[in-house]
Amino acid sequence: MRKEIRTAIAAAALLAGAPAQAETMDAGGVMTGTTAVEQMEVTEGMVISRLSTTYDGVEADDPANPLVGMTGDCSGSTLMGAESAEGSGHCLFTGDGGKVAFAWTATGRDAEGRMTGTWEIAGGSGDWDGASGSGEFASLVNPDGGATENRVSGEITLP
Repeated sequence: MRKEIRTAIAAAALLAGAPAQAETMDAGGVMTGTTAVEQMEVTEGMVISRLSTTYDGVEADDPANPLVGMTGDCSGSTLMGAESAEGSGHCLFTGDGGKVAFAWTATGRDAEGRMTGTWEIAGGSGDWDGASGSGEFASLVNPDGGATENRVSGEITLP
């Protein structure tokens, strides 16, 4: 009996010291907000755009998506052509569980004119400390008023 108790105590001590399992979640969803755009014409049909977006909502495909309830600000610049886009920037999203920074890279435009590219987690605090993740995005800004819809896909792993 004593040997069984000591074995159970040893096992419990080992489990208590074991790190928690990381959880990977679907990051898919739609972010909505408003974008201010400053454009500098290079040639007819090619502009450099300075972008500043405030996101006020995230609708997720998975209700466990940790971005739900967060708001964020993004900035960056792009070189836009009629059928092309290239550029990069960063975002900072804030919520009850902490802050997370994303890096984004624009790589093109889709048939509907959305700027497309990739994103990845650059760092975070609170629940986001040690988080990782990456995916793709397709973002469209309405030139009348700046309403923005950003469709994202990918995965997020929280420690």
